[in-house]
Amino acid sequence: MGQWIINLKHGYGFKSYANRDWYDGAWRMDLQDGIGRYEWNDETNYIGEWRNGTISGKGTFVWANGNVFEGFWKDGLPKGNGTFKWPDESYYEGNWSKDNKEHNGTYYPSKPLEDRQCEWDPKELYNYLSEYSVYPAEKVLVLPSQNRLIVWKSTKVMDNGNKPRRISVDGKVSVSLDSYTYTLLSLRPKIHRPHENMIYMASTIPIH
Repeated sequence: MGQWIINLKHGYGFKSYANRDWYDGAWRMDLQDGIGRYEWNDETNYIGEWRNGTISGKGTFVWANGNVFEGFWKDGLPKGNGTFKWPDESYYEGNWSKDNKEHNGTYYPSKPLEDRQCEWDPKELYNYLSEYSVYPAEKVLVLPSQNRLIVWKSTKVMDNGNKPRRISVDGKVSVSLDSYTYTLLSLRPKIHRPHENMIYMASTIPIH
């Protein structure tokens, strides 16, 4: 349930999956994008930033066994500064990368007098993460008629004599806003049926 543009999840929304995983957060054009929480069916979860359906940015990954990674991510993997913590409060802090030349860090035991030598290989973190994948995005059919989301209407004849421009679902257009009227999707629901979260209707707004 949540916000939609035509048949694409866009805005805030909650999605549960067939394998009992779920995501609660921001969407953009049917992909997780922004701040959100993804929880796997064993209660392991990630809370943080997403880009184009992938964990990217700053976030926290919490395993069901109490282990925690806090730091920066890129393309679904730790990349940059971060800290891996164990339930006994010991932790490993450093710069994370799958490239050994870029990775470095320091182990801090839970008790100051303990030996700082850590037999744990930081690369194990990537093995832990390999057990958890984000449920794949669903294929969404966008009909040709739906690809023309916003229609520009000029209040005066264009200098080059061209017809009014159109803007597609990706939001790209190369025409000035001055003295134009455009049609866009409003958030007012037109129809609401069981199993359908929201259907939007178009409204016309003048630009001054």
